[in-house]
Amino acid sequence: MIRWVLVALTVLTLSACTTMRLGYNSADTLIAYRMNDWFDTSGELEAPARERLDSVIAWHRREELPEYSRLLLSARERFADPTPLTPEQVLAMQKQVTQRLVRTGDKAADAFADLFPRFGLPQRKRLIARMDESNAEFTEKNIDISPAKLRKRRIDDMEDRFAFWFGKLDGAQRERIEKWADEAEPSGTERLAVRRMRQTAFLNIMDTGKTATVPETSRKLKAFFADLETPADAGVRERQRKQLQHWATLTADLINSASPAQRARIQEKIKTMSDDFLTLSRQK
Repeated sequence: MIRWVLVALTVLTLSACTTMRLGYNSADTLIAYRMNDWFDTSGELEAPARERLDSVIAWHRREELPEYSRLLLSARERFADPTPLTPEQVLAMQKQVTQRLVRTGDKAADAFADLFPRFGLPQRKRLIARMDESNAEFTEKNIDISPAKLRKRRIDDMEDRFAFWFGKLDGAQRERIEKWADEAEPSGTERLAVRRMRQTAFLNIMDTGKTATVPETSRKLKAFFADLETPADAGVRERQRKQLQHWATLTADLINSASPAQRARIQEKIKTMSDDFLTLSRQK
């Protein structure tokens, strides 16, 4: 539940769509629905869960959205510089975003930790069922699929992401994305294993939360979220580093190849998003 809260807030914050304001302003309803769907927070848990959720969202709106606006303006200033962008600079920008995500995780951990002693068998069963459904969907999309279909989906998804910012991609840019897809190491099975490992870790926090102190549960939750940015497992950490480096190299190459018209579009998109974040941060 808590991970979904912070992931949903980040996705809504960085969704880069024309309905972003509407989406963020509806976050409380959306996340409350998902909390109940994944944890069965009906009955006596509904009111305290919603109270904590509203508190986290209000904090995120007030404290985090201005920071995202600042990060965007900093990126806009860098993209206006004609000096070629490096993968290392892309990774530095990405790290600033993931650090904000960890900060949101810390806030959510403090807010929700005292609910864990109240989680019982119904909540555990519901969560396991949703995890199983999510893993089955992941397997269908990333493992039980032909290499050709997986390659096409990866290319289509990445083209869509960059086309939002760039507008229409040219032939060379599409070829660069295809090259990225062809160079990517197959990782579906490994990613599924990591998902299951983290799901088990969260279930352990949930189980021990019945007897642990609230500060202990909060500390465990914060460590859980921090592991998403910097995995404790050396093998997982190295695979994540390689994947991020691969993505950052693609991103730098495409931005450096952008035409004047594409650069102007990127600048305008960033400015619009930054302004929207500030507007949202001032709303109650």
